[in-house]
Amino acid sequence: MKWAIIFYAIFSFPNGDLQEHITWNLTFLNHLECKQFFDKNSVNIIQGLEKHLDQAYDVEAKVVEFGCARAVADFKQDTENRKAQLSLRLPLELGKSL
Repeated sequence: MKWAIIFYAIFSFPNGDLQEHITWNLTFLNHLECKQFFDKNSVNIIQGLEKHLDQAYDVEAKVVEFGCARAVADFKQDTENRKAQLSLRLPLELGKSL
């Protein structure tokens, strides 16, 4: 098991369901590095979330929380099958309607 600091997002749907998504595409050494990257790229990141939500779902979704977290996982598994345990969450955006 290894760890990395990653971005996570929690989406809320009109029916009340919540879904959590994480990305292994960008990893950081610490929370400060993650936050600084977000601060410099927040417009592009939010636009990417909007695009993802539009392409992946047929209903309007709301980002309840977006931030950085420590993810622990078995990196021998490919990213599709990698189950992460998240801790040390640092919310960067809360309650943004997209």
